[in-house]
Amino acid sequence: MRHSIRRKIELAAGIAILAGSGICAWGQASYPPPNDLPNPYRTVTGWAQLPVQYVDYTLWHQGLLGAESDPDSVAARQLRYWQRELANLPEITSLPPDRARPPVPSYRGEEVDLRIDPHNRYILLILEKIANLDEHRLRELRAGTLFYAALFLVEGTGLALRQRWAEYVTIISTGSLIPLEVYELVKQYSPLKIAFLLINIAVVVYLIFELRRNRH
Repeated sequence: MRHSIRRKIELAAGIAILAGSGICAWGQASYPPPNDLPNPYRTVTGWAQLPVQYVDYTLWHQGLLGAESDPDSVAARQLRYWQRELANLPEITSLPPDRARPPVPSYRGEEVDLRIDPHNRYILLILEKIANLDEHRLRELRAGTLFYAALFLVEGTGLALRQRWAEYVTIISTGSLIPLEVYELVKQYSPLKIAFLLINIAVVVYLIFELRRNRH
């Protein structure tokens, strides 16, 4: 019995990790690509091109500092100054540390303890639902998790490479959740489920609208 519950808990943890990875990839892809940022300057009427570009500042800064080979330049004077100031400093400064420096670096990070109350009603509810899963349901969860993890991987890779087909995959992956939400809503009515369904439909409509608008 304990072995079966442990397997189910491990599966649930794996599902949470994969789902979180997919959500992060989907959320990262929702940011505007760098090439789309200049679009307002090209599309909005009355927005003139900036009179000063970053390359102008770079050329000005280079002319101000001068060349290191010129002993009278600002860059050469600054370089000589800091060479003098830092010449006799020890490799390890004797500043008061919060913790004593070990003789040999351990390269070990800090540890944070995560404590979960075993008597918390939400934890007990989750464990109860996991314990009631049968082998058939576990196989369905494995297959569904693998499918969505692969789908999010393909989708995220395509969006990162700015491929047109990835936009269609995003719409399909987002819209594929609507039948599941409708099934859950019919199975058990809840205002929160209706809200999630409407939000998902709105997201799909928005993605289709943006895809059609960018096509033209």
